[in-house]
Formats: sequence, C-alpha cells, structure tokens
Amino acid sequence: MPFAAVDIQDDCGSPDVPQANPKRSKEEEEDRGDKNDHVKKRKKAKKDYQPNYFLSIPITNKKITTGIKVLQNSILQQDKRLTKAMVGDGSFHITLLVMQLLNEDEVNIGTDALLELKPFVEEILEGKHLALPFQGIGTFQ
Repeated sequence: MPFAAVDIQDDCGSPDVPQANPKRSKEEEEDRGDKNDHVKKRKKAKKDYQPNYFLSIPITNKKITTGIKVLQNSILQQDKRLTKAMVGDGSFHITLLVMQLLNEDEVNIGTDALLELKPFVEEILEGKHLALPFQGIGTFQ
C-alpha cells in the first residue's frame, strides 16, 4: 500500500481563530465573545480528527491511468509548481473510507470488521472483477 505511512496534515496555513477587526469597538467584541468561543471549539474539533488509515480501490485500467497522466501533464504545462502535488500511476485510487485509528486495538477492530465484510463483498461481486466507469473530473469543494 503506497499510502500506508502518509501523514495527513492541514497545510492550508489558515488561522485557528478569527482575526479581530481593529475598527470594532470593545463593546462589539464583548458581544461577539460567545460566538468566537463557539467558532474556536468547532474549528478545533475539526483539527482533532486526522485520518491515518483509509480503504481504497486501486485504479489499474491502462486507459484510465493514461488519461490521468495526460491530464497531469497538461496541468504541469500550465504551472510547474504543482509537480510535487502529482502522484504516480501506482498511487491512483478511489478512496472508499477514511478512518482515525489511534492505537493497535483500534487497528485490530478495523481489520476484523473489514475481514467480516469480505464474504459479503465477494458475494456481491460474484467472482467478477470490479469494473467502475469514469467520466470527467471533479474537486473536493
């Protein structure tokens, strides 16, 4: 698994707390205090969840991987700074599930759950290879 040791981080550099507007009066800031506390808690809660395991299906179809490489090359012709963001064809995949497993016990529970699902998935596939059609590209928001 090429991504087994990947550490996912927030690289956006966005601040954890809203920046105060210097033109606001002290009274306005006091009224907003409770609201800002709520925003801080909500943003912190999002940062606390960092997935460290995921379940994926590798993309191995040569026509699809060739198309992805063509798209990557077109993007890089426009902006070479994105070179480090591009992954190789051995890493193309569809993510089905992301998880945060914090210790060996949680990893074992996750592994056991997936192993229990294996016969169910095999029954659905009926011995056939999984074939998923692709069309177009999209973004995460």
